[in-house]
Amino acid sequence: MTTQTVPRISVADLKDKLEAGKRVMIVDVRGKDSFDARRIRGAVSMPQKDPATKWEDLPRDTAIVLY
Repeated sequence: MTTQTVPRISVADLKDKLEAGKRVMIVDVRGKDSFDARRIRGAVSMPQKDPATKWEDLPRDTAIVLY
């Protein structure tokens, strides 16, 4: 059995990437109420527990940050 790891990014590194104009998709995996209350500007809502979420639709040529 193989184990995959997901790279982590700090808030400062994300900020640097955004300010440098790098292509980054920010995905908010919290519930709708949390997303509606407060979110990172430009983030899209894809609740982790929502069966309608289509993870396979995420772009393959863009860095994706989940929070």
